[in-house]
Amino acid sequence: MRRAIQLASRDGTNPAELKEAARELVAELKNASEPPEQMLLQIKQLLADAGLRPNYTVPSEPGTQTGREASIYRDVIAWSIRHYYDGDGANN
Repeated sequence: MRRAIQLASRDGTNPAELKEAARELVAELKNASEPPEQMLLQIKQLLADAGLRPNYTVPSEPGTQTGREASIYRDVIAWSIRHYYDGDGANN
């Protein structure tokens, strides 16, 4: 997951790899019986470790580094929540 975040942050390419990394991590956490709150805290910590933060204040321009980072943060959180509750074959 860390590698996929770094690659996406650097050049914004291959969001499918980032989405798959999020799915795999969420499945692993769910299989370890982590509740959704703990899963989300761990995902947010990984994002913070990569230097990504939520952007609540100023909308970012889509082609900029700040815009890319805000988009990555938002997408990973959304994918993770969706994967946790969709089942994805993990603890259905």
